[in-house]
Amino acid sequence: MTDEKIELAVLPLESMRSEPIFVAPAGDASIKFEFERGQRLVRGGLHFEKVRSYRYRAESHCTYWHIHDAYETLVEVVGSSWVAELVDVQPLDRRDQWEIHHFMVYVEDDGCYEIAAQSWSWLPEESIDDDGA
Repeated sequence: MTDEKIELAVLPLESMRSEPIFVAPAGDASIKFEFERGQRLVRGGLHFEKVRSYRYRAESHCTYWHIHDAYETLVEVVGSSWVAELVDVQPLDRRDQWEIHHFMVYVEDDGCYEIAAQSWSWLPEESIDDDGA
């Protein structure tokens, strides 16, 4: 295992207006943010499909490894020991059923989100009022 991080996407959070919101309904998961895009306030974020597991570390419990390369950047952890652990506990006849990638992002003043899922995509950006409605 190498736990090497590969950059996938940089989050547009230099003007973040709220804490991230993590939701994980029915096998998918999303991390939602509110931020300024030009003169507009928008809601957007990351979406993960076919989630097998996830974990979160508050900022005060993150190590250098959780922050380095993943600072407001979505990375994939290649050669992940966590994914290997998840695969090892699957029944032998189901080990090829899931494609599992280890995605990770560190958000300043919040913490580190790790998601074991098949894939990721950007959530569509929605314009919102300044009052968050």
